[in-house]
Amino acid sequence: MNIGILLGFMAACAYGSAAVFARIGLKSLPAGAVTLLGLWAGFICLTITIFSLNQHRDLLDVGVSTLSLMALLGVTGFCLGRFSFYRGISYIGVARATPIVASNPLVSTVLAITLGGEKLHFLTGIGTIAIIGGISLILSESLSEKIQTVKKNDKTTLIIGYFISLVASICYGIAGFLGKILVNESITPIVSTIYATFFASIVLGILVRKEIKSIAKAGFKSIICASLAGIGASFALTFYFWGVELSSLTTVAPLIALQALVAMTLTHLFLQKLERITPKIFFGTFLVAIGVALIIIASNID
Repeated sequence: MNIGILLGFMAACAYGSAAVFARIGLKSLPAGAVTLLGLWAGFICLTITIFSLNQHRDLLDVGVSTLSLMALLGVTGFCLGRFSFYRGISYIGVARATPIVASNPLVSTVLAITLGGEKLHFLTGIGTIAIIGGISLILSESLSEKIQTVKKNDKTTLIIGYFISLVASICYGIAGFLGKILVNESITPIVSTIYATFFASIVLGILVRKEIKSIAKAGFKSIICASLAGIGASFALTFYFWGVELSSLTTVAPLIALQALVAMTLTHLFLQKLERITPKIFFGTFLVAIGVALIIIASNID
């Protein structure tokens, strides 16, 4: 198997796990606090990792323009993207928000083709359609479901949650493309992620400063889960950029959609009391996985 594809799988698993940990953290913490805690934890773990690998000198080998690009990556993906994702989870849950956010490879792929000069295999195109179809199924199921215990304004809550999740998807898609530019400039993935996390934590800390107090009042379990969510997401992006470095963005990016299947499985196993998964939602997620499989086949043909 192509190493880039393997890293894409690893990134998807880390992203899916992070979403579930975030859902647990959101039980007693607001989205801003969960995101900020995760950024802090991710930054610390990545910094320890780069020193352990004796690659810390790479942190100083960056120019001003590269720093600006990493700052943009941090604000787009880590700050706006992750915060919007967690807000989406708080509105509609992991099972519904993750498949929407998992559509971010569509944005990355479009940018890679239109601005990055990469080519699209026809199987990759079919796989992309399958991903869109799966997400549409999940969307239609959630908007049409009728549960006796919900309030009349629940449909509005769903729409807001989907909109926020879509914003997160777009931000993540742009972040993937920015990561590709950075690795093309010979910036190692872990350096890009460390700087992006650093800039994002500063910006988000200012934006959600009123929520920082809630961290001190939160339970130990919520703090740990929020931190694990951030660590998982940070390493996921590192794996993602590493995969893009070894392969093409149009090959690796769609694999990130598998995070929906990972999150769905973990939600079913561990969060049954918090969320309900219907057959339609499961089949929609399955279509996303089929789309990813077609993309893998296309990469092997190439």
